[in-house]
Amino acid sequence: MKKIIKYPIITFIIILLIFAVIASCAFLEYKKKLRENPVENVDVKKVQDGVYTGWFDATLVNAKVEVTVQKGKIIDLKLLQHDHGKGYSGEAILAKVLNEQSLEVNMITGATASSQTILKAIEFALRKGLD
Repeated sequence: MKKIIKYPIITFIIILLIFAVIASCAFLEYKKKLRENPVENVDVKKVQDGVYTGWFDATLVNAKVEVTVQKGKIIDLKLLQHDHGKGYSGEAILAKVLNEQSLEVNMITGATASSQTILKAIEFALRKGLD
């Protein structure tokens, strides 16, 4: 016996609405995390020599970095993981941070959320080397 869906269009619309609600909830959570976690600069000169990892997860975008500090300078930055979905990658922000030796850099155009997520991960890594 074949099962016949009596109202296929209505079923399709209901499923579509469920997916839309789930997607909008994830998007709102992602925006909230970015808004509530602005990047704060860390004085690299106060960070002890070492290799530090940092992670930041903004629901739809996340990043894990490795930061090497030597004599009060960031000498190496590695992006260990970066999930940004279909959005643009902000990986070019690493070169800006290395060049400026600061987290106070302009975001990558078209990849603002990705840039902010990477910067926040760098901030968390650098904070591990304070004191």
